[in-house]
Amino acid sequence: IHIFVEGGKTIESKDEYLNIDLSIKSGDQTLLSATGRMKGRGNATWNYEKKPYKIKFDEKQSPLGFPANKDWVLLAEYCDKSLMRSAYMFELARTAGLPYPQNYRHVQLYLNYEYVGLYLLTDQVEKKSNRVDIADDGFLFENDNYYFMEPVQFQTTHRQYWYTFKHP
Repeated sequence: IHIFVEGGKTIESKDEYLNIDLSIKSGDQTLLSATGRMKGRGNATWNYEKKPYKIKFDEKQSPLGFPANKDWVLLAEYCDKSLMRSAYMFELARTAGLPYPQNYRHVQLYLNYEYVGLYLLTDQVEKKSNRVDIADDGFLFENDNYYFMEPVQFQTTHRQYWYTFKHP
């Protein structure tokens, strides 16, 4: 994946999107060419040397044959030196027949013509078509160590796990 950030800027914020031109190539063949915006993502992972990112395309895209959507994630996998734990769990979920397994693919990432490493391109977990199909009155929540940064959260009584609501 080759991403050029407008003006050659560096992504330095999890709050501010910057305009991008993105292309996905396989050898000399261009598989996708699109425009959008990109920002940083993550909580603890944002503080590591290798940064994770969120991409929001201007129009729905199907990178690498995944179902079309605007929102995608590039996981840095900085703490996983094998670069396989997330991919393994996504594949295990798919094999076990769990609902809404994430699409994923390892990709080489170039930012502003500079190679930044091997990343995992995957879905943004959210309530949308081609993502998590829950009823409008349903809930999507996440086990979250950064619960205190979210407006709505709860703690379980059994093991004191913290959860935050992602939908609604």
